[in-house]
Amino acid sequence: KTESFCASFSVDISNLRPNTTYTLRYNLYESARLWVEERKPKGSILLRVRIEVEDERQLLLSSIMAPAPTFYFNTQRKRDYKVVTQTCVGNLDMEQFGLDAIYG
Repeated sequence: KTESFCASFSVDISNLRPNTTYTLRYNLYESARLWVEERKPKGSILLRVRIEVEDERQLLLSSIMAPAPTFYFNTQRKRDYKVVTQTCVGNLDMEQFGLDAIYG
């Protein structure tokens, strides 16, 4: 039995207005790297997003008080760890510092 990574994507909701429905279409790529010359879409995903906010002030305050989440993954097998990490974080570690992260 082999596990294979299907896809991962993220949506920047910082420019979305509360209580508004958006229909968004995104292309899916093999890599998060934007500078790959032959970067071609491998498919697309269609999302309907609505952010319902009862108290905008509380939402604003919660975003400046809470630190960014830290993810920890524990698995017994290395291949399970790779699948979980790719699914939750992505294939490219954007937090890693070094030339490999830049030029890959």
